[in-house]
This record gives sequence, structure tokens and C-alpha cells, in this order.
Amino acid sequence: LRDGTPGVFGKLDELTLGDIVILYTGETEIRYTVTQVFETEADDLNVIAEKDDTLLTLITCADYSFFSNTYQNRLIVQAKRL
Repeated sequence: LRDGTPGVFGKLDELTLGDIVILYTGETEIRYTVTQVFETEADDLNVIAEKDDTLLTLITCADYSFFSNTYQNRLIVQAKRL
């Protein structure tokens, strides 16, 4: 975040294939297993195209450039509902 503290996805880059992601919606718990972790260009919108309602896609910024004061890439974690 602007003040230097990690954001909600601050440790997203630590997820690996097979890890479990738990999504809570009220009292409901939905479990997913990580199937892909990759980076893409910041302007690549293909990862947000509706594909499958059992697929969870988490996106955060990656590769910060102090010279341009921007993030160069996006980190993508995709997980399949169990």
C-alpha cells in the first residue's frame, strides 16, 4: 500500500501449486486448490475473461519499477473449486 504496508494480497506470491485457498462468504466456506501461478503483462485482460464458475482467479501487482513508479506485471493465481 502507499504507506509501505502489505496489502490484502501481500503474500499471494507465496502460494504454490496444490495449496488450498479458502473463500468465506458469510458462514459459507468454499475451498479451492491452486492450479496455476504466473505473471502477465499489466495490460493483459485475458485472465479476467469469464471462463468457468468453478475457477477462482486472484490478481495483484508485481515487479514494481521505482523509475516509472508503476507495476510492470500482474501476478495471477488460479484455483479450481474442490
